Amino acid sequence: MKQKSQGRWKTTLTLAFGAFFVLMFAAPGIGMAAQVGPVKVIPQVQPRVQVTAQLSLDAAKKTMITKIYKGKIGKRALYANPTLKQVGTKIASWQNPNHVVVSKPSWFFFVDEQPGANWEHKASYILVDKASGEVKRIPAMSPPVEALELKPLNKKATTEMQLMKASTKLTLAKMKIRPFKLPKREKYAVLICGGWNSGSNYARYWNDLQFIFKTLKQKYGYTDTEIIVLYANGTHSPNGDFDGNGSDDIDYAATKANLTTVFNTVANNISASGKFFFYATNHGGDEDGAHKSNLTLWGENIKDYEFANLAKKVECAEAIYVFEQCFSGGMMDDLLNTQSRPCTKPKVCVMTAARHDEVSWGCDTEGQYDEYVYHWTSAVNGKTPGGANVNADSNGDGKVSMTEAHNYAKSKDSRDEHPVIGSCVSGACDTTLFFEKPGKEDCLSFNPTNVSVVKKNNRWKVVDGSHWLFDFGNNKSEAVTTSKIIKHYGMNQSCYVGRPDPSFKYLLVNGKAPAGATGKEDCIKFNPGNIQVKKINNSWKIVDGSSWLFDFGNNKSEAVETYNIIKKYGFSYSCYVGRPDPSFKYLRK
Repeated sequence: MKQKSQGRWKTTLTLAFGAFFVLMFAAPGIGMAAQVGPVKVIPQVQPRVQVTAQLSLDAAKKTMITKIYKGKIGKRALYANPTLKQVGTKIASWQNPNHVVVSKPSWFFFVDEQPGANWEHKASYILVDKASGEVKRIPAMSPPVEALELKPLNKKATTEMQLMKASTKLTLAKMKIRPFKLPKREKYAVLICGGWNSGSNYARYWNDLQFIFKTLKQKYGYTDTEIIVLYANGTHSPNGDFDGNGSDDIDYAATKANLTTVFNTVANNISASGKFFFYATNHGGDEDGAHKSNLTLWGENIKDYEFANLAKKVECAEAIYVFEQCFSGGMMDDLLNTQSRPCTKPKVCVMTAARHDEVSWGCDTEGQYDEYVYHWTSAVNGKTPGGANVNADSNGDGKVSMTEAHNYAKSKDSRDEHPVIGSCVSGACDTTLFFEKPGKEDCLSFNPTNVSVVKKNNRWKVVDGSHWLFDFGNNKSEAVTTSKIIKHYGMNQSCYVGRPDPSFKYLLVNGKAPAGATGKEDCIKFNPGNIQVKKINNSWKIVDGSSWLFDFGNNKSEAVETYNIIKKYGFSYSCYVGRPDPSFKYLRK
C-alpha cells in the first residue's frame, strides 16, 4: 500500500507541473513570453485623497469681505477673534446668550455697521469655515459680550476699541449699593445712564450727565437733594463728583429695581404743584418693531410700556422728558398715551434725539458728547460746555422754553437722526426748566402812559394819576430820569420781595423783564447763570463769582426767592439812578 501511495503522489505532482508550464506558454506576456520581448510594467493606481487648504485668519478676512461686502469694508468697523472658534462654541450678544452656536471650526468676525452710533444698531456676526471657506452672516443689534477680546482690523475699529477700553476704566468692579434717602421736594430731576456694561458705558455719557447736572444747579437753582443720578453700576472712577464740590453725585446704580424705587418715591413726595424732569442718555433698542423701544440700563433694559407705567404715577403740575438713546422716539407714544386725561396733572412734554425707527449718534465735531443732548443742553444753559454763548430764546422773552431748546438742537444736529417733540396737551412744551413756585409774585400794576413827576408835600414823586409810585425827596432831576426810564421800557409792574419792608424790588413789562438799553444808563452787568446764594460775614448775599450783588442780612428765604426771580426773568443788568446813594433801582436784560 505504501508503494501505491507514493506512485499516486508522483503522478499528481507531474500533472501539476505540466499544467503550470502549459499556462506559462499560453498566457501572453507571462512567464516565458518575457524572454522574447521587453518587460511591460503596469503601474498601480493609488486611491485619491482629498486635500483642502486650511484658511488663515487673514485669508478668511479677505474671503468674508469679498463675499459679503464686495471687496470693500467701507466706513464699517471690523474686528476678529484671533482664536479659532470650535464646534459647539456659543457667541453671546446683549439680547441672547446663544446668539450664535458654531457648527464647524470657524473664524469669527464682528462688523459694526454704524460706528459712532449709540447701541442698539445694525451689526453683523460672521463665521468663516476654516476648511471650506463657507461664509455665514448672522444679523445683530449689539456687540458680542466678548467685544473686548476681539482684535481691531481697520482704523475705525481701532478708534472704537480705544473708546471701549477707556470706558472700562470709568467704573469700579463692584456695584455700589446705597440706602434710599429722598426728601420731600417741590421739584425733582432724575438723570440716568445705564451703559449696559463697562465696555459700552462710553465717556460721552458721563459728560452728557455732567453737563445737564451743572446746568440744573448753576442756572436753574436745583440743589443736590433735588437731583437724583442713576449711573452704570453706581460707581465712577476716579470719583462721582460732577461739579467739583467734593461730594459724590451718583445716587444709585442704573438698574430697573432702583429706577422703579426712584419713581415710586418721587410720586409719593412731589407736590401737586411741583415740576418733574427726566433725562436719559446712553443706549436703547427696538425689540418687536415699530414703537416698541426700550432704554438700556446696567446689564438690562426697561421697555417703553414699563417706563410709561412708572411715569404715570408722578402727578404734579409739569413733567419734562428728554431721551437721547437709539429708537428713543418709540418711548413717546406709550409715555403720552398712558397719562391720565385731560393730561394736565402733569402737563407732559417729551423730546427725543431720534425717531422710533432710527439710531442716535455721538457728536461728530463737538467732542465726547451725544449730538442731540449736547445742543439741547447748550440751549437751556445759554452756553456750550466750553463756554461759548448760545441764544436759543427765539421769541426774546428772556426764557428758553422746551420748544425753543428742541428747535435749536434740531437745527444744529448734523447727524443722521431726526429729533422729535411731542405732548399730550397744548402748551406743555412752552414751559422751561425753571420751577416757578406756586403763588403770585407781589406786584402792583400801573399805567406807564399816565406816569408823571409831581411835587407833593415838598417831595418829588413819580406818580400814576393820583397814586404815587416812587419818592425822590428833594431830587427832581432823578425823579425825571426815572420817569423817562419807565416810559422808555413801558414798565407797568412794580414788584417786591418781603413787604412791608422789602429787601428787593424789581419792575416788569407785561410779566417780562425790561430789555435793551436807553442809551445813558448806570448799569452793572452780571451773569445770571453764575449767581449763587451765599452766607458771607453772617449775611446772606446773592453773588456772581467773587462779586456780591444784593444783600439780605439774616433773611435767607428772601435771598433764595430773589435768586429764583432773577433766574426766572433772566435779569443780567443791575441799574441805578443817582449813585452812590441811588434813589431808584431796576433790573433789565
